[in-house]
Amino acid sequence: MPRPAEQDAGSGSSLSRGLALLDLFTSPDQVLSISEIARRSGVPKSTAHRLVLDLIEWGALERSPNGVSLGVHLFELGSLVPSSSTLRDLALPFAHNLNEVTKLTSNIAIREGNDVLYVEKITTRTLKVPHSRVGGRARMHATALGKAILAFSDPEFVDSVLSGPLLQQTEKTVTDLRNCVGS
Repeated sequence: MPRPAEQDAGSGSSLSRGLALLDLFTSPDQVLSISEIARRSGVPKSTAHRLVLDLIEWGALERSPNGVSLGVHLFELGSLVPSSSTLRDLALPFAHNLNEVTKLTSNIAIREGNDVLYVEKITTRTLKVPHSRVGGRARMHATALGKAILAFSDPEFVDSVLSGPLLQQTEKTVTDLRNCVGS
């Protein structure tokens, strides 16, 4: 779940507006035109164009025939984040073992606000899980991994997640606590 760039891109510093444009990208292979970026962010097309050029120059975005996509410099910086890489390194052998034993996809994720943030994914050849990806976010209440994290979280945090809006992520997402077993 990306942060809502539509709310951030219209005001603030050039830096905050440029970063808000990056939040418009929601998949690794997504390509957006300047017009689409301007429309989604709510900034004038000329401002979107200027910000996109700055982001291209820095390496956060790359040109493609149909617009722009995320740049490799973001990957380089992301791989330097210490908390996710340390957790990933420690958990990776266990995730591989779980994948081998169950023959199912195993994910490593951290709690980030009310979301889970995926830091690694080990897939099987036969079963693909399209809803999770490294660097992707999902609402805590809407995934098995998030529910497992909630099961071992402080009761205050669980209450804060469950008292907020439980947004529908898939057709099977529980959004009404009265539909939960044991509630």
